[in-house]
Amino acid sequence: MKKLLLAFLFFSSLVMFGQDVNFKKGVVYIDDTACMKYDSDANNVSFQNMNGDDIMILKYIRPNGLQSALYSKIIFIESHQELTSQSYVFTKKLLVEKLLKSNALENCALNEDKLRTFVLKFDEKVEDRLNGNSTNTVIIKEAPQQKSGVNINIGR
Repeated sequence: MKKLLLAFLFFSSLVMFGQDVNFKKGVVYIDDTACMKYDSDANNVSFQNMNGDDIMILKYIRPNGLQSALYSKIIFIESHQELTSQSYVFTKKLLVEKLLKSNALENCALNEDKLRTFVLKFDEKVEDRLNGNSTNTVIIKEAPQQKSGVNINIGR
């Protein structure tokens, strides 16, 4: 009986606190309320507010046509912020759900303060790594000079 009660409480909390996100005919519905418009093709999803102004763009990019290198790029238009992610290949639904969960999307509008935190959390700087602009430090250890002649190591 305790397990049944616990399961009921768990599922009721999901229903009460989780927000339902649906995409129908170019409109994003959050808890059955029209929140944003969207337009998509195979490589891009553009989100607009209900007035039709662009607010964010989701792009799927394959550098050099490699399937294994697919990554997502999200551009937030008004705040001039962007992020790239290879670990999360954001779908349009996953993006909206993550924005809602992090409170970066509240009352159908982007919260600029929470959006900065969202970008810091998910940005993997994929394009910087691909373009060689990474700020990672590489340390190369030089091996000590060997004496001239034949060097045979057995069992090492």
